[in-house]
Amino acid sequence: METKILLIDDDLLEAERIQASLQRAGFHVQMAPPSRKAVRLAKGQGHALVVLSLNGHTTSPQSFGNSLRRAIGSTPLVFVPPVGVQVPAAENQRVLDRPTTTRRILYHVRRLLSQQKPSPIHVGHLTLDYENQCVWKGEERCRLTPKEFRLLEFFMTRPREVLSKKQILEAVWDTTYMGYVRTIYVHIRWLRKKLEADPCRPEYIRTVRGIGYVFSCPEAPAPEG
Repeated sequence: METKILLIDDDLLEAERIQASLQRAGFHVQMAPPSRKAVRLAKGQGHALVVLSLNGHTTSPQSFGNSLRRAIGSTPLVFVPPVGVQVPAAENQRVLDRPTTTRRILYHVRRLLSQQKPSPIHVGHLTLDYENQCVWKGEERCRLTPKEFRLLEFFMTRPREVLSKKQILEAVWDTTYMGYVRTIYVHIRWLRKKLEADPCRPEYIRTVRGIGYVFSCPEAPAPEG
């Protein structure tokens, strides 16, 4: 299941750039301009995180930020205020000074979400453990590097879905540059060594020739629809 993020921005072009970056990373993004409706959306739609980016087109940006903060409670917030606006520190909040980049916003989104410790993901005999940043094969614990963890998470949240190398690069490495494709091969090989009984005959991460890979755990449920 994709992680839902609410993006509130008073600059449509900037909002579209941020949205595209977050979507490439595998997030489901809902956009809204700063308004009372946006505050209601933030309060009641079950978003995992809110990104608030204001360029100065909003009257009283600090006041709006305070109203939003009260509405979302403990939900993490990445706040990019207008130049010159001071925002006090708060728990579960990152304040990014301008100028900033979509890559920097994505970095802090991931950092905040990683601190939330979501529920483990169970697929077949595998359990992805967020708290310990590892995967369990039944009772056996397999340690993972941060990038291996993100790659396996991408697969396990999409069982039996054929994933192209481009999709994997965008979601895990936040790039569309196909020159990095060898990096995928290396990390897939490392994961297979940790997960597969016979890495040369993988049961979990299978190659789809000419396209990419599919996470094909024998006990993985078929996708809905």
